[in-house]
Amino acid sequence: MGPFHAIREGNFKLIMIVNSKKNLEGLKAIELYNLKDNIQEKKNKNLINEPGQAERIQEMQKTYLDLLNNGGTTLF
Repeated sequence: MGPFHAIREGNFKLIMIVNSKKNLEGLKAIELYNLKDNIQEKKNKNLINEPGQAERIQEMQKTYLDLLNNGGTTLF
């Protein structure tokens, strides 16, 4: 499995995976954590399937791709 990619915005950390190391085609969000409530990133508190988080996941994934495509960094 892998490679993994991640982005953090505020208290939220999104972890994504792709099938190929050569490009980001098929980038898929697999884990979302609110680090304020779950600093250890416990799997039972993964928010990825929470309906109220769908928009946040899409926005974070878009931000990640925009940053990479424009030569930016995902490290803040």
